[in-house]
Amino acid sequence: MPEQSNKFLIPIAILIAGSLIAWGIIATNKKTTPPIETERQNISEDSKQISQTTSKSIEIKETDYILGNPDADLILINFSDFECSFCKIFHQTLHQIIDDYGKDGKVTWIFRQFPISGVTAEEKALAAKCAGQLGGNIKFWEMSDKIFQTEFSKEKEFVTEQLVELAVLIKLEKDDFLNCLKSKTTLELVKQEYQSGIEAGVLGESGTTGGTPYTIILTKLGKIYPIEGAQPYNVVKSVIDIILQEN
Repeated sequence: MPEQSNKFLIPIAILIAGSLIAWGIIATNKKTTPPIETERQNISEDSKQISQTTSKSIEIKETDYILGNPDADLILINFSDFECSFCKIFHQTLHQIIDDYGKDGKVTWIFRQFPISGVTAEEKALAAKCAGQLGGNIKFWEMSDKIFQTEFSKEKEFVTEQLVELAVLIKLEKDDFLNCLKSKTTLELVKQEYQSGIEAGVLGESGTTGGTPYTIILTKLGKIYPIEGAQPYNVVKSVIDIILQEN
């Protein structure tokens, strides 16, 4: 499925450097799947708008790996594919967001696997989950960063070898890691995260109109704001600032 970063869901005008600058975010034909219902919400007197959805299916799980304070004002749930080039870019954008907003507990980041680029994408998703299972939250994020930073072979056999090398590099036990990669339990965890993405609307109602990266901003009040594609830092920051102000 082609990655889609040039389709934008959030029309918004933002205030930057003391001036009102319009950031045009192109609305897509993507629609969320049930039980999500889309609605519009005014978020300022200047008629600035962002798209808000309401869903009972989005919730934090014990199997989630979190970067930042779990009790943050906003939780970013990011559905990502390790073979998606735009996901790689957006991964760094979210790191910058956490650097700026994570220390004071305003924003936290949850990474969920959504491998749609073939068998090697799934293998990489399994590797990240295994790093978390074997080494906890810190190792999950270490492995995720290194996967995005590594140039991989296109062959699954060699990809597995490279993933094992990364596991050893971050001080995971080789045999335990290999056993985890083959575990049906690990595969089931990845499938569950993938399904949560389907329910959140990553692929759209038809299953063909969406793509990765796809991110949901969840507030303490239960409001949900989706961001589609690899939006640049300034756009994500502006959306976060507006949501924090309104919530």
